[in-house]
Amino acid sequence: MFHLKRTICALLVFAALASASAAQATIYYVATTGSDSNPGTLAQPFRTIAKGVSVLEPGDTTFVRAGTYAEGINTFSLNFPSGTSWVSPVKLAAYPGESVTMRPGGGDSVFNFGAEPDQYIIIDGLIIDAIKTLGNAVTIHQGSNHIRFQNCEIKNSYLNGVMISWGNINVISSDYNEIINCKIHHNARSAGTTNPGPDVPAGFGAGHGIYITTSYNIIRGNTIHDTGEFGIHQWTALPKFANYNVIEGNTVYGSGYNTTRYGHVCCGGIVASAGTGTVIRNNLVYGNLVNGIDIGNNCVSCKIYNNTFHNNPGWNIYTFDGGSGREVRNNIAYPKGIYTGTGTTASNNLTTDPDFVDATAKDFRLLSSSPAIDAGMTLSAVPDDFARVARPQGSAHDIGAYEFSGNQSDVAPAPPMNLMVH
Repeated sequence: MFHLKRTICALLVFAALASASAAQATIYYVATTGSDSNPGTLAQPFRTIAKGVSVLEPGDTTFVRAGTYAEGINTFSLNFPSGTSWVSPVKLAAYPGESVTMRPGGGDSVFNFGAEPDQYIIIDGLIIDAIKTLGNAVTIHQGSNHIRFQNCEIKNSYLNGVMISWGNINVISSDYNEIINCKIHHNARSAGTTNPGPDVPAGFGAGHGIYITTSYNIIRGNTIHDTGEFGIHQWTALPKFANYNVIEGNTVYGSGYNTTRYGHVCCGGIVASAGTGTVIRNNLVYGNLVNGIDIGNNCVSCKIYNNTFHNNPGWNIYTFDGGSGREVRNNIAYPKGIYTGTGTTASNNLTTDPDFVDATAKDFRLLSSSPAIDAGMTLSAVPDDFARVARPQGSAHDIGAYEFSGNQSDVAPAPPMNLMVH
């Protein structure tokens, strides 16, 4: 009884502290009609995002009202306060239900994190338009860590949509970052010859949707399309590392349009050139210009599980010869199949017609007649599917990104109406 009372008291103290911390959090507002001499309230908002960021303390949020802001955030010149944990981050977000665009008139990146290093920062719901800049739309480097971009639209970069990299100044890896539920499209305007150099149309130049050279990052639930080179690119060069990243639940299509660097289309959906322990699962990868996914010989113990690769004109899955511990299991790769290089174990993959609900409409769920149903290997690393349906639904795991549910109709849903991409 004594131990129970002590446990209850400890929980009450923790709850009181958490409540006090939440009560101390402050919400600020920015609007195009505001003034930076205002107190930043809803009735008297700030005018600039820079001002709205500068006042933040751990646990605080700044909401930005509708409009277009000709601003970028560079933490080498603007102090972006850090949070202390994911429980007490600092947050910059679009006001709920309103459209907020950041479109600076020049400079390098729209967001450049790397000065302190920055950490425990959430960017939520913004349209990040890099059409007038000459770098990446988003750069996280110099050891900045625990930066999360969620529900954003990231577009029109000169180089990469998102670059997560080591620090050239301090040689510190920027780890534990998250890119979640973002729309990342029409990135790469550089011709790939000089930097800065001539522009090509957005989505046709030298650059990637997301470029990662660091570790323990999560890339989840994004839609990445119309990219000059790879939709998602993981790369590293010793002594730097890109280890234990998780790439899951993304939709990647229309990558590889760049012809300026090599004189021909060069790239595909996803590439993991190097690193250890990367897990790539439950992704939909289709209609890219070359391969669906490339796994390099320096990608050690990389796991390619339960993805759906469709209609990539090179190979749907290509693993280079060499390396060790690479696993390719439970993937659909149709109609182009799989090249399994040495150092790779492949099993329970489907390279014949999987009976999708409607591949033309990009509905890659399984019909009840699909040979992928109950044909997969049980993988503890894949407890659910692309739609977060638990696996298995039948006697065994299904192959591909979708688990077939007995409640699922074999009739494709009606296409969305009035769908717009900014």
